[in-house]
Amino acid sequence: MKNAATLWFFLNITFFILFAIVCTRAFRAMTHNAQGTITLRNTMNKKIHFQNLQKYLQKKGTNICQEERNQVGSNLVCTVSWIEPDKKDWGYFAPKITIQYDINTHFLMYVAIEYNRRLAKRNLAFNAEELHERVQSDFQAANIF
Repeated sequence: MKNAATLWFFLNITFFILFAIVCTRAFRAMTHNAQGTITLRNTMNKKIHFQNLQKYLQKKGTNICQEERNQVGSNLVCTVSWIEPDKKDWGYFAPKITIQYDINTHFLMYVAIEYNRRLAKRNLAFNAEELHERVQSDFQAANIF
């Protein structure tokens, strides 16, 4: 009877130690991945072709996760955020892109990109400069400027 209690005690201690090791490694991996986020914010202040921007945003349609409109003085400022639909084009991690534009004057105020390099494939991950170039080329392909 005494051997069973001792065996049970050591089994519990062993499982507790294994559980603690697994949890620690999982939390360290999650922390490591969370620290790989690049947040790039570019102030644009460029005149845009409003109809082309609307067509571009319609293509993003179901992936738009936030749209906000604010009246700032005589300007109607719209902020739109979406997650890119095709991960493959972005190194197998889809970034979140936010643009802010003025509906009345047709100016693009800023573009913000959130991208996690550590969740993308290592050899395909983008850096900040490549992200900026990629978004600019997407906008020019859509003839927004």
